[in-house]
Amino acid sequence: LNRIELYPNMLNDHSASNYAEALQLVKAARRAECAPPRWANFDEADVCMCCHSDFTWDCTSHSEAQQALQRKNCFHCGALVCPACCKHQRAAPAMGLVFPRRICERCHLNLTDTYALPADPARHLTRQGHSPSV
Repeated sequence: LNRIELYPNMLNDHSASNYAEALQLVKAARRAECAPPRWANFDEADVCMCCHSDFTWDCTSHSEAQQALQRKNCFHCGALVCPACCKHQRAAPAMGLVFPRRICERCHLNLTDTYALPADPARHLTRQGHSPSV
């Protein structure tokens, strides 16, 4: 090696703030109350685990490489989802995620107080004085 060519992203990736964030993440992960979820492998699903659409439904290319680029893991549940289903970000300090990270639409709805879904919808309806339709 006679010379090293620097690219602009090389300096951005190795900035002091990135190192500080990485150290904070390690520290938070060691103190986490619960383990993070197991992430689904890319070969475990052919369609989005949230909307059940093909991963490349909104792309012009449907190649295997494009499929791999479009698969994202939810940091909260580990599911493989398409980019349309993981537009929200949220921190999860209990799992060691102190900075907002990508979560799927389903987790976003379950974690948002306003849209919190009951654990058992049939029981919720019965408590309200309604009987579930069979």
